[in-house]
Amino acid sequence: MASRYHEVYEGWKRDPEQFWADAAKAIDWFSPYGRVFDAEAGVYGRWFTGASCNTCFNAIDRHVASGRAEQVALIHDSAITGTIRKFTYVELKREVIALASVLK
Repeated sequence: MASRYHEVYEGWKRDPEQFWADAAKAIDWFSPYGRVFDAEAGVYGRWFTGASCNTCFNAIDRHVASGRAEQVALIHDSAITGTIRKFTYVELKREVIALASVLK
């Protein structure tokens, strides 16, 4: 399979702000951003000003909701124990909920 690396990299170099705006379309935002990047905000600037999203929702919940609940989401391959454990999206969601409950 041919890599699109150079094509993607050239797109980023040509117009970084548009590149990241296009990439941001793959994220479910709870509130939209005003600007892709604000270079004046702090020492390092600020990305997607005004936006909010839930990383867990984007990484897990939306995949469960879209019908991918039983697909493998994570593979833990331990070099120490020599075991491999696969988690589906719904199993991973249950584990995250359990951990979040402990942290409350």
